[in-house]
Amino acid sequence: MKIFNRVSILGLSLVLGLTGCKKEFLDQKPTDQVATEDVFKNIEGAESALQGIHRIMYESADHNLFGYPSIALMWDLMGDDMPISGFGAGWFVSAYRHEDARNPTSTGAYTWSYFYRIIHNANMILDNIDKIDADQNRKDYVKASAQFYRAFSYYNLSVCYMHNIRATTVLGAPINYSGQVVNAPCVPIYTSATKVGNPRATVGEVYAQIEKDLTEAIALFDGSNVSRSDKSEIDGSVARGIYARVALTMNKWSVAADMAATARQGFTYMTGNQLFDGFTDSKNPEWMWGSVINQEQNGIYASFLSQMDFDLNGYAALGQEKLISTAIFNKFLDTSLHDMRRNWWIGRYEKTAFPEKFGPYRAMSQRKFRGQTTSSFQGDFPLMRAGEMALIEAEAKARLNSISESATVLNDFIKTRRPEFAAPTANTDTLIKTILVQRRIELWGEGFRYHDLKRTQAPLDRAAAIGHSSGTAVLMTLSVDDPRWNLRMPGS
Repeated sequence: MKIFNRVSILGLSLVLGLTGCKKEFLDQKPTDQVATEDVFKNIEGAESALQGIHRIMYESADHNLFGYPSIALMWDLMGDDMPISGFGAGWFVSAYRHEDARNPTSTGAYTWSYFYRIIHNANMILDNIDKIDADQNRKDYVKASAQFYRAFSYYNLSVCYMHNIRATTVLGAPINYSGQVVNAPCVPIYTSATKVGNPRATVGEVYAQIEKDLTEAIALFDGSNVSRSDKSEIDGSVARGIYARVALTMNKWSVAADMAATARQGFTYMTGNQLFDGFTDSKNPEWMWGSVINQEQNGIYASFLSQMDFDLNGYAALGQEKLISTAIFNKFLDTSLHDMRRNWWIGRYEKTAFPEKFGPYRAMSQRKFRGQTTSSFQGDFPLMRAGEMALIEAEAKARLNSISESATVLNDFIKTRRPEFAAPTANTDTLIKTILVQRRIELWGEGFRYHDLKRTQAPLDRAAAIGHSSGTAVLMTLSVDDPRWNLRMPGS
């Protein structure tokens, strides 16, 4: 029996049909894997391999392992803005307690294998795409998408497995890496499919690879005339959006502002009723990138919506509702501010009927994410929005001390949620603090809080956030330089 180098083509029987040759019984391959030589005979096979990566974004492996949305949920739960109402069925409680970061058989360990699996599949595409005799535009589009996914994965791995690239201290003492985290060991870099293990590259080397891949991907997207078929696929706007995230993390403010401004061109902010459509429809005009998940592909209980929407009678309804920190809700979503996003959180029962349960200091249950119907767990997942790009641009411009330009961008966006909003322009520090608060409100539940705490080197203070039970959370504080921020690399 042959040993094949395999690439994951999850859920795609098309590729098997394209091989067109008989195999001996013992040579048959699983339906989610095919031999590399079969896949890359033609451009259709390479395109199918790329579709396989899109599908990995929302795979369903277990009730706490359902692709990128499960990792995004872990990131938010590791922060201070998402208390939970109780232990419930127990899923994600260990993530909430930061125990997954130290556990080799958890969502934390899944994060490592998940992103490296995407990297491996992207590398297999990149190893073979130039050998295919096909239209150059189609080849360039597939190549750009593979480079994008490799950069996207390395960015998330770098955030998880080492302190922020701009950090200069760990545990209160200077870092013994020539003074900066940029020289610290991060994760291994692979630029081709291999079974040989590489040593850890430095943080600086990982970010150099990320920037190289994104720069080349953007150029290929811009030069290709291939358009994506839906928002689950990648294009130049999405690649620029990820570059904006990366540049913000690296404190490359001009790059972040320019990339974010260009990325959101052609997209409009959601307004009015669109704000309450459940954040589960990729057709929303503000969505730039999202996983398009049909009814047959959703994981039912093993899904993001099972964890979030209590109306679906999934895990959220079994005693673990996801809340917003009371400090944020009371101070920045007061009814006098006329912020429509206040209605993204509401008590499961009427506050007036049960004042003892839903008093003014009760952290509200979420209503931002809801299933497309109450009879199924169907719903898309947002991966990038124009609103995020506006917040990146506004923050980057503020850090460049371009207060007026920053305020204009922020006002144009936030006024679609809070018509009376006016960005403070007295000084840069106040404006930046305002932008960071708006990120906490706007991007709640989309997987950004862990990233933001690490990149701004802010401590975890759940007591100040209000709404966290120390009995459930266990870990209530964490200094900015504590190594427990970083996930532990799985021994396997």
